[in-house]
Amino acid sequence: MRLGQELLLVNPRNEVQATCRIAGFEPCPPMVRLEFTQPVPGFWGIVFPPEDGHPAERKLPRVPRRFRRVECFLPIQVRQAAESASEVRDVCITQNISRDGLYFKSGLLSYSEGMRLTISFLRHSGLFAPNSKYIGQIVRVDQIEDGLVGVAVRLVGLT
Repeated sequence: MRLGQELLLVNPRNEVQATCRIAGFEPCPPMVRLEFTQPVPGFWGIVFPPEDGHPAERKLPRVPRRFRRVECFLPIQVRQAAESASEVRDVCITQNISRDGLYFKSGLLSYSEGMRLTISFLRHSGLFAPNSKYIGQIVRVDQIEDGLVGVAVRLVGLT
């Protein structure tokens, strides 16, 4: 891959295709930044309000955050909170996030319900600042494919 190279990007959920070009590279975690060569309405399967409308008309009805999860793949660093006896350190990618929680997959099997964690977001998102540390508590651990676990975390505050 090289800077400026054009690619065909396909959203597997709705099969909409878009031509994009490589706009840059990020070393850690390895990422490729892409930009569309032209607007592709509906590519993400999200309806965005018009930019030129009145601000009051652009507001969408609010859904309670605790029920609303957004599929989002953000790199996070996970550590067991200081008061815990055994040390857990992990770098994972979130599967979904909300204002008060997140879910990620991991190959570590030492997570358990009730465990307190310190979570750092390694990239900026609309909900969390990069390199901010949050305290979370595991509310559920799921056994999933290939020996991985899914970990549901409720965020309880900043460190």
